[in-house]
Amino acid sequence: YLREYTYRPGPKGADFNYLTSIRPVGLTFAGLAMSCSIICMVWTLSKRKHRVIKASQPVFLAMIACGTFILASSIIPLSIDDSIATQGGCSAACMAFPWLLSIGFSTIFAALFAKIWRLNQLMKNAANFRRVTIHAKDVRAPFAVLITMNVILLLLWTFI
Repeated sequence: YLREYTYRPGPKGADFNYLTSIRPVGLTFAGLAMSCSIICMVWTLSKRKHRVIKASQPVFLAMIACGTFILASSIIPLSIDDSIATQGGCSAACMAFPWLLSIGFSTIFAALFAKIWRLNQLMKNAANFRRVTIHAKDVRAPFAVLITMNVILLLLWTFI
């Protein structure tokens, strides 16, 4: 059962742009999330010598905080429309959103994946009664692969 939908314009002069009234709310939440990310990063780096933080792998905690900062900053381009920016500015904001969103998410995901991979390697070797040392540089490969794949995809999306 298909129904045909017809476009009916609203009253002449009506403003259907609801972004103006909700923009401050979105920017407030973005600022709050970005501030929390910075606070968590500073706290993690200042307490990195503590036994519990050292066991939690502060490099990965810092990567997660950076990723959440980038992810939260993706809200800012969403708040830009033609009432406050030119057509070129709106186009740039439109393309900045997927860049910030995917780079932020990939940073968080890569940090969590690398952290779990590192723990998995330790547990697998412990089951075989072998001592192994895995450094932070050993788990940079997943991060590099994910970010590189995202950048290639985003470059194709942006320029094609």
